[in-house]
Amino acid sequence: MSTSQNFSSDHPETPATFQRLAPVRERLVTAYLPSVLDEPCQTWYRHTVTRYLAQQLLALYRRRIVQVIEEHGHDALPRRTREAVTVVTAATGALTAQVDHEIMVDPTPAPLASTLAQRYQAPTWHLLTQRLALDLSTAALETLQQTLGPTVLEAMPDAAFADAVLAMVLDATPIPFPDRVRNRLEVQAQHDAVELATTLETRGPSLLELEYLLALRQSATRPARLLSLLRQEHFTVLSAAHYQAIRVALAHNTFQQVDGIPWPTAILATGPARGHAELRPLVADTMSWLAPEVLDAWAQRMWQQRAELSDLDADALDILSALWLYQARTPQDDAVADVDELLAMRELQPKRGGQGRRGGYEPEQRNAMLRALTHIQNLWLSMTEVEVYTGASPRARRRRPEMQALQSRVFVITDLLGQLRLDGWLDVEKFIFRPGKVFAHFLHGPGRQTALLSARALAYDPYRQVWEKRLLRYLSWQWRTRAHGGNYGQVYRVDTLLEAIGESVIPRRAAWQKARLEKALDTILADRGIAAWQYQELNMTQWWRSTVLLEPPEIIRATYQRLTRHETPLSRALPAAPTLGEQLKRRRLVLGLSQIQAAEMLGISQAYLSLVERGAKTHLGAALHQKVQTWLGEADEAADHTAVLLPPGLSQDDTT
Repeated sequence: MSTSQNFSSDHPETPATFQRLAPVRERLVTAYLPSVLDEPCQTWYRHTVTRYLAQQLLALYRRRIVQVIEEHGHDALPRRTREAVTVVTAATGALTAQVDHEIMVDPTPAPLASTLAQRYQAPTWHLLTQRLALDLSTAALETLQQTLGPTVLEAMPDAAFADAVLAMVLDATPIPFPDRVRNRLEVQAQHDAVELATTLETRGPSLLELEYLLALRQSATRPARLLSLLRQEHFTVLSAAHYQAIRVALAHNTFQQVDGIPWPTAILATGPARGHAELRPLVADTMSWLAPEVLDAWAQRMWQQRAELSDLDADALDILSALWLYQARTPQDDAVADVDELLAMRELQPKRGGQGRRGGYEPEQRNAMLRALTHIQNLWLSMTEVEVYTGASPRARRRRPEMQALQSRVFVITDLLGQLRLDGWLDVEKFIFRPGKVFAHFLHGPGRQTALLSARALAYDPYRQVWEKRLLRYLSWQWRTRAHGGNYGQVYRVDTLLEAIGESVIPRRAAWQKARLEKALDTILADRGIAAWQYQELNMTQWWRSTVLLEPPEIIRATYQRLTRHETPLSRALPAAPTLGEQLKRRRLVLGLSQIQAAEMLGISQAYLSLVERGAKTHLGAALHQKVQTWLGEADEAADHTAVLLPPGLSQDDTT
């Protein structure tokens, strides 16, 4: 979510120090921040985001009007729009649109505020609180390091260390604690507004939609796309190897008969994870022995469920993972899910009510999701080898992988809430759930292994857009596993991508497979699931042996770079002037270019540019160095004369 991206501070460099801050963050979240982040504060925050976003959308509205006039003429504007807007032609011939401010009396338009209120619900606010606690505690730690010195802090017992950091966080001088919280929220609100405006612009809102959000039209008709236009772009899900393995087993339906096991079984062997998954009913956990006829009856039910498995089940697994991570604070916590909320996360549109009809989702949609949840509840994992990360001590500088055996349910649904029907059955509306031990260790605490998953992976149709859905899941896992090396712009063999999709190489269908893969990549590119793609080497005779370069969105790089600073010990250094690689990256982001696009402009490969930006390549040839300096100068000049919306997480100071 956007709230997990944008608070910016230079966090401590070692994982040991970061882990010692955990009690401070927990005390801030539970004891100190709730009284500051009360309902009036939340209302103020939504109001502030609305105010900043309205400014961004008004500028977008003016640009969109100029675009319509330039492409189709002034008469192409709707009549009421022509009445509210004056278009001025400058001496240079450039057009600018001026909106009649008499029709914009409210700097925080009510329709925009109402739409955003549905975005900032409890999970989002909880993430915001956690991020705020992290930034406050790390900022206090940096102050203590400057005053007491790192050696003194490292020698402190954990309890004294936590008390010292917390006291520094709550210190009323020179700025009281509540005021510092408000100041950080003000900055976050500006970042949220820029990110939302950038997202909205890429999705091509119509003039009618912008006019509704800005209250330029006194219309009671709410455009249907508003919620999807402002949808969340990424969810946080589990990324451990055995999680990816079970996700693939569900989507590809690899469950089969295995000797000695009556239940449908999938062999799991992804990365370091080794084991198997069974579709096994809950009754098998409570009854160690079942009569043969009862066992056979339950086995038949599980084989019927096996025939129903699809990508929808993998979606349900991702949704449960994301919801639990949003709500839980400890591995033992429960989470609450609403069936309609699950459907909304898949971006399904509820039926509109009216004329005596009840609105909402269709019974078939709810039943399909409930069947998928039943499949998830029946999943039993038996892992003979799972890579678990532990430390030699709470202050260990490096985490060491250990191979362990784990067995448990994937997720356990403990309670069902809903309406009791006349026939005695329950119409489930909400349910309470928690992860089993085989997942809980990786969802919380020192062993946490999570990744960002594009929300489009859940929104794609599980039957007609299987290629797009499976590619996004696969890339989400791949990018997280490569986070430590920073090697995101990876080259993939086409046959590797086909295998991830579940397609075998069929030479006689190569032309169709090529067209379908390219269509999938183009769709994902348009939906911002990837930043760019291109063939690295195109084999015309055996297309499946070609290689494709896939570049992740900038949010992936920024988020994982921040995580790496906690997970990899780095030596401390005094602040230095930006390197050439940093200058290149900042200028590229300001201009809205992907690495592939910038590399083409410089006449080098994307891989080489990635090395330069990461600082792995510092010495350039004279000709290339001159070309880079020239490009930076031209980019500076272009940026000075162009209104650019900064990418998420960057402030104007970051680009100078």
